[in-house]
Amino acid sequence: ESFIVIPGAIYHGFDSWARVSHSLVGPVPGEGVDFTVRIKDVRGNMLSYHHEHLESVAGGHTQLCTDFAVDDLSLGGYVIESSAMTPGRDGRAEAAGRFLVLFTRSSFLADFDDTIEILSTIADREDLRELTAAPVAERFDAWERFWRKKDPTPNTGTNEFLDDFLSRLGYVLKDFSRFQPGWRTDRGKIYLEFGKPDKVSDYPGQLGRGYQYWYYYSIGTIFVFEDPVGTGEYQLMSTEIM
Repeated sequence: ESFIVIPGAIYHGFDSWARVSHSLVGPVPGEGVDFTVRIKDVRGNMLSYHHEHLESVAGGHTQLCTDFAVDDLSLGGYVIESSAMTPGRDGRAEAAGRFLVLFTRSSFLADFDDTIEILSTIADREDLRELTAAPVAERFDAWERFWRKKDPTPNTGTNEFLDDFLSRLGYVLKDFSRFQPGWRTDRGKIYLEFGKPDKVSDYPGQLGRGYQYWYYYSIGTIFVFEDPVGTGEYQLMSTEIM
């Protein structure tokens, strides 16, 4: 058995479904194959489980699909695991892939406070006030108005500011989500607000400490982060003017 895995997908949208394709290559013995798909969050909590028993595989090859609603998932990273096993035998094949979910419909419902917290890195108080004051049924419209105001090319079909922010958020979630969501870390907040640093320098300290300097030449600023105990969780220590 074998699988084709394309990891690293990023989902953003509303009323959206995702489809994951699995290729199962035979031959399949007489007792068939048990095929299982699991979706977990980064902490290992099971969110979705699907099991199917295949009696045979036509021509020694079959294509299976797993569909799931993106809107059911909160912002963050996820793992999809697939396995095929012959009952009562040692034959087993496994595959896993990771994907990210950014803003979905849940961002306006159960996760709305998180959405406001994330946007606070780039939004002024008036913009946030309009979003938070909107009734639940009107939050999506308020969201669209929020991004239209920031669109540098409103006459085109692309909002470059939104695309750039989603790219930043995806990076923050993947690289800074160690002990808490990446957008809550000091480095994550700075990255969301200013984007990728022009230069990053690492310096070791004593007793496991580490220091990281982020240089932003366009704004003449250096952000100095400290990892006090060597865990990789950096805290903003100071801001210096170049």
